Amino acid sequence: MTKGDVHFIFLTTCLIIKANSTNFITWPQQDQLGDVSEQFSPPYTIAVVDSRPTLIKNYQPLKHFAAYTCRKKFCAVILQAISTKSLKFTSVSTGWPSSIHDARVFENSALGRKLPQILRGTGYHLLGDQAYPLSDYLMKSYPRTRLTKVQPHFE
Repeated sequence: MTKGDVHFIFLTTCLIIKANSTNFITWPQQDQLGDVSEQFSPPYTIAVVDSRPTLIKNYQPLKHFAAYTCRKKFCAVILQAISTKSLKFTSVSTGWPSSIHDARVFENSALGRKLPQILRGTGYHLLGDQAYPLSDYLMKSYPRTRLTKVQPHFE
């Protein structure tokens, strides 16, 4: 098998996954939110969100090189994933330069823009780390410094 064959198979596989992603990356329907929430210990939590830089191997963008260079000094894009406690992906967003803050990636993702309307009036929310903004639909943990005796138990 040649390098070109492997490349073709890889690209074809990626296209098939992308074309069928709506079959396995799905947001829960309104009537499923209660069942999904029961999996989490903080009440009314339906999913967790986090972002990670993903290495762009053997590729360095000519335009905006600094934007794609992460704090670990390699070129990367951000992969943001939202999943339930059973590790079922409910949303995935990628392609933002690694220098972009997690909160900005979330706010500009398709789900980030729709979430206020989707969860309005339901009481349900996502959990995120300190990088994400606190809102009615996105909860985050306490800062790790200067906690009261009660606060560590809430995390």
